[in-house]
Amino acid sequence: MAFRNHKFCPSPPVSEGVVETVLKVSTVDGVDISTPVTIDACSKPPLPSADDYRLSALLACGASLSPVSPTLFQDIDVDSDAFVNQLLSSDVSRETENQEDSSND
Repeated sequence: MAFRNHKFCPSPPVSEGVVETVLKVSTVDGVDISTPVTIDACSKPPLPSADDYRLSALLACGASLSPVSPTLFQDIDVDSDAFVNQLLSSDVSRETENQEDSSND
């Protein structure tokens, strides 16, 4: 039998549902127990609307809100540069310490 004129048509894979594994937390005798649960991703409830996150809605449901000090962010450019420079200088000092330790061995 010659395969020269045979057309190979692979069948598409069987479609499977989209599932997601989430942790379900349940409390038994005062102990929180997390168990993995597989749920159908298509049947998940939709995300809350943006109206649920308005200040009036948050205050109405009793969500704890803590004020943020405006002095934390005086000048974002200057503060971010100082933060990056501080991290870089600590990395450089850590590298020099590691080099000194390895040269002493």
